[in-house]
Amino acid sequence: MLNKMRVVTRLAMMAASLIVILILVGSVGLYSSFNASKTMSSLYHNQVLPLKQLSRMSTLYLNGLMNTTYQVDNSSLGWVEVANWLAAPGRRLMRYGKRILKPH
Repeated sequence: MLNKMRVVTRLAMMAASLIVILILVGSVGLYSSFNASKTMSSLYHNQVLPLKQLSRMSTLYLNGLMNTTYQVDNSSLGWVEVANWLAAPGRRLMRYGKRILKPH
């Protein structure tokens, strides 16, 4: 069947089929790229940002603990205040967390 067609017709059919194949391969590539971008965005917002916020909360808590140690060493803070401070870490973390997690 192909032998009976003219050379120009056969070349046109080959070019058209190559163009269709290139369009299909390009479409699959664009779809894969979009899907990977969406996955990376989800990973960043659901995994990286919470770790960053948790790290910030931990840093604030430890800074407060070190500041308390310094104040006890200088006798500007008594042991009763320190005991109260250490007895309520949940309240402090919630306060720090609300400050950090506030929408900007």
